Amino acid sequence: MEEVPQSAEAALAWATAAGVTPPSRSRIEEVLLSRDAFAENLFPTLLDALGFPAPGDVLSAANRLRV
Repeated sequence: MEEVPQSAEAALAWATAAGVTPPSRSRIEEVLLSRDAFAENLFPTLLDALGFPAPGDVLSAANRLRV
């Protein structure tokens, strides 16, 4: 299926443009190939696979900067 490699490349480019270094293309493809009735269920998994920090991590870092 050609769509998954193209989608993985687009996701990698998006993460890189956001300043994140994705750890593994194969993990991203795995997430994109997984089956779930709702994309909302897979989105947090995709963000994690792309290397984005969890929301709590971002808030903790922001609070440390205020000190």
